[in-house]
Amino acid sequence: MSESICLCSETAVRVNALQVHCHVGAYDAERGLKQPVVIDIWCWQADPAVVADTIESAVNYSAAVRAVKALLAPPKEFVLLETMAEAIAGECFRLDARVARVRVHVRKPRKIEGCESAGVERSFERRAT
Repeated sequence: MSESICLCSETAVRVNALQVHCHVGAYDAERGLKQPVVIDIWCWQADPAVVADTIESAVNYSAAVRAVKALLAPPKEFVLLETMAEAIAGECFRLDARVARVRVHVRKPRKIEGCESAGVERSFERRAT
């Protein structure tokens, strides 16, 4: 690697606007129906230094997308977007031991008239073991 002119203090891998149809809903009319959700995920590496120009040096965002899609597949159901976001963060932590922090934004598009979307954003930190 060539001489660096700056120091990277933080590296976040992002997944933007992942669109999934899944079972989520707090109201009777929503339960049992697949609904669209849009998900943004940020995964911060504990060690921000990517030491080599290889996929193994970074958190793999393709693997994160596959893990989230598998998590949300039937028969899995959620009542709240908050618990869905927590489960997604848990998958990101399990995916790669270098993930130190995760932020998840989950929203339902066109859920409320006049709004583009409604949802939640939650942040999580890996617990020290």
